[in-house]
Amino acid sequence: MIDYQSVFNRKRRENLQIVKSQIRDGVVIDEELSKKISNHVERWSGIITEEDIINDFMRTRTVPTFLAKDPSKQNLTEQIAKEYLERFPEIETVNILNKSGQNSLYIIKGKLDSKDNFTASQIKGHKTIDFKIKLTNGKYIMAAHKYTKETGGAQDNQRNDLLNFAKNADQYTGNEYLFAAIGDGEYYSEDKLRSMSEEAPSVIFCNSDSLVEELRRRSLL
Repeated sequence: MIDYQSVFNRKRRENLQIVKSQIRDGVVIDEELSKKISNHVERWSGIITEEDIINDFMRTRTVPTFLAKDPSKQNLTEQIAKEYLERFPEIETVNILNKSGQNSLYIIKGKLDSKDNFTASQIKGHKTIDFKIKLTNGKYIMAAHKYTKETGGAQDNQRNDLLNFAKNADQYTGNEYLFAAIGDGEYYSEDKLRSMSEEAPSVIFCNSDSLVEELRRRSLL
């Protein structure tokens, strides 16, 4: 099983060391960090100054943690899942697809195509495809991926994104690709994935651990 939290914690420590190196002798030497500090000062205009932040940064342990990058916003989950999936001998490659631009891919009402071939109104409410997976038997899987740690309203929205992808993929009539909805994290229990699969039976619902097992169950390997 993928231990996402251990990876996040390791990345947090790495990001903290990086941000600590970006202020030297009271001078910000990184353009992105400088902009982040300036924006914060602007929001709190008349209350704090850039000098206040830098002074607190240099003498406290907490301020650097606020300025370090948040691993959850660095698309780490997809990279973690990619590396994990490629350990299986049945999987040849896992390509992470573009999230935006003309090369990003959508599946809408069974039609698989790039963003440029859909209107803005058509793609509204749909997520891009995250992975193109090549199996060693020559088959390809287009997959959406979500990591959802716990239950709750915001997490239900992520589940709905994944299910919406699956319902649209379920309408695909071609034979070039398989489709998978991969849900990692505590939120996606076996019962929840099974319940979701009933709404899009042709789509593989699984987590990263069970993808190969599910492919075997469906005689796709």
